[in-house]
Amino acid sequence: MRSLAERGEAYGGGLLVGLAILTLWGGMIDALATGVASAAAIAVPYIVLLVLLGLTLPVYRGIIGGLPLESPFSWVVLTALLSITAVVLAPLIGPGLIAAYFRGKG
Repeated sequence: MRSLAERGEAYGGGLLVGLAILTLWGGMIDALATGVASAAAIAVPYIVLLVLLGLTLPVYRGIIGGLPLESPFSWVVLTALLSITAVVLAPLIGPGLIAAYFRGKG
C-alpha cells in the first residue's frame, strides 16, 4: 500500500497533467480563432506553462502541507491554486513566445 505522501504526489501529478491538457486545448482553440496556423506557435507556450506549473507544485504542497491529503478540501485548494497559476501565467507567457517565434521567422 502506498503512503499518504505517495498518493498525494500521484494525485498532484494527475491534476497537473489534466490541467496541462485543458490549457493546451484552450491554447489551440485560441490560436485557431486568431488565425495562428503554426503548431509550434501553439504548443511551445503551453509546454513552458506546464514546466512552470510543475516547478510551482512543491510550493503548493507546502501551502497545503498542514491539511490532511485524504480531505477533499485539500484537493479543492490545490486545484484552485494550480488553476489560478495557469490563468495568470498563460497570458503572460503565450503571446510573448508566439511573437518571438514569428519574429524569428522573419
